[in-house]
Amino acid sequence: MSALEARLREVLSQLAESDPPPPAGISIAGAIRRGHSRLRWRRARLAAPPVLAASAVLAVALAGPLTAGPAGPAHQSIAAAAQPAVAAAPRQLSALVPYASFGWLPRGESLRSGGNGPVSDYLNAYAGPHFRWQLFTYAAGVCRLSGKQNVLSCSVSGQAEHVYDLAGRAPAVSGHRAFWVSPGRGSPRSHRHREVVWQYAPSGWAELASATGGQSSMSLLRIGSAVSFGASNQQVMFAAQLANVPESWEVTTSSFQVARGALLATAVVFGAAGSNSADLPSVTTSIGYSACYFYPGGQSVHRVINGHRVVVNRIPAADGRPTTYQVCAPDVSGLSLFISVDGGHPVITPVTLFRHLRALGTNPANWSVAPTG
Repeated sequence: MSALEARLREVLSQLAESDPPPPAGISIAGAIRRGHSRLRWRRARLAAPPVLAASAVLAVALAGPLTAGPAGPAHQSIAAAAQPAVAAAPRQLSALVPYASFGWLPRGESLRSGGNGPVSDYLNAYAGPHFRWQLFTYAAGVCRLSGKQNVLSCSVSGQAEHVYDLAGRAPAVSGHRAFWVSPGRGSPRSHRHREVVWQYAPSGWAELASATGGQSSMSLLRIGSAVSFGASNQQVMFAAQLANVPESWEVTTSSFQVARGALLATAVVFGAAGSNSADLPSVTTSIGYSACYFYPGGQSVHRVINGHRVVVNRIPAADGRPTTYQVCAPDVSGLSLFISVDGGHPVITPVTLFRHLRALGTNPANWSVAPTG
């Protein structure tokens, strides 16, 4: 994935505090779909400085070289380790309920944002405005450990999306085998490890990485050991619902922001069995007014729909991208809303969807766990 895609996905998870949606020539729906299928943030990680919390990707720090075990070369120490008997990892994760949750974080740090998809979840922890940690959880069968190559390969549909180069055994995380991750080429040497992967259940792997170099390796291990796996008690909440849509529609991926004590959905992508998901919408939500980008050359028009001033965009197909249709509403009952659909023949246009949209306001007591209704 490109650094631009990584930047876009983090902006979507920070919509409650960020600028208006990015120029629509970049498809938000497509970016989210690619993001969760390509396993968020990976290849951009070494390209962005870690001080940029909203757009930074987690840098990996230098770990020591692989050490040979008593029975032979280094890869034998990677391949051999008894795994405690635990429940199997799920084959598919929920798009509406985080599968993992932090149990302990350093003082002043807390969960702030995250995202859910069928093969992977992620959680972001912050200290105030400063990005500190990212926890990534993979469903069963997504990752494969290769002792001979000293790598952990995580793939979707058989195509490798990210390869973790392992730097040797780490102390067990909650009794499960764990490994330090090597830094990328050209990374400065450091005595601190900044990334660890462990097998939280048979066939299921997790990764925890530090966004800065200030934390100790012991903090990394302590946070990882306190992570709980299993359906979270907190469901993603929706401040806006799409009404009168086909019953087959369901959320395939989502991003959320911790807002007013709840996990507020900030970006969702819909899909349906047997349909082209590119023709189904993505919806982004944020609390408060957010201005809409107006494209020149007739691509954008001002309209009033259901009494709300909106900007309607039609971005022509170009450079291999399909035609994109969008509706941006800067203020609907205290919410900023953005609906986007890719594809030359959308099942339902964003204008029609906006006419049937229910804005539930900014009070969490009125939010719903159902994205449609």
